[in-house]
Formats: sequence, structure tokens, C-alpha cells
Amino acid sequence: TPVKVSGSIDTNFSKTLKLKMSGQDIILAQLKLKELKILWTPADGRFGAGTENAVRYYQILNNLKPTGKIDKETWDLLANDKLDIQLKNEEITN
Repeated sequence: TPVKVSGSIDTNFSKTLKLKMSGQDIILAQLKLKELKILWTPADGRFGAGTENAVRYYQILNNLKPTGKIDKETWDLLANDKLDIQLKNEEITN
């Protein structure tokens, strides 16, 4: 059965998300990158190489320095759009 995630990404962001980190903030960013068809790996909450590459590509598309890290500037751009995602259960993993 599909899982629907909707709502806004919290704009009160104070940390930089980067390779080898994990957590709910990363899942939200991954879901947004998947919605934008930039991330092809699962939204599993782990900041791996696939997420890093997707973030770098997103940064290039938005004329940001392509660090592959989600800093406040990158987060604010991702948070700009309302999430409206419908995924199959197998696309969201633990």
C-alpha cells in the first residue's frame, strides 16, 4: 500500500547534514530530492553517496556551491516547496 507524506520541511535548521549521518531530517531531505527526481536511492535516513551526489546536483541546479552537504542555504531551498509525495512502502526502508 502507498504511503503519503505531506507537509512542510521545518525551516528552523541549525546543523549541516553530511555523509555518514542519519536521522529524520535526512529522510525529509531525501523524500524531497526523490520528489524532484534527483535522488534514485531509497529514502532510508542514511546520508550515503547517493544522497551526497543528489544534493551536489541539486546545489548545481540552484547555483549553490556544490559541496554535497545540506547546509542552511540548501535546506532553505528544499524547504521552499510543500512536500506532497506518494511512495510505495518498499521505497521507504529502515
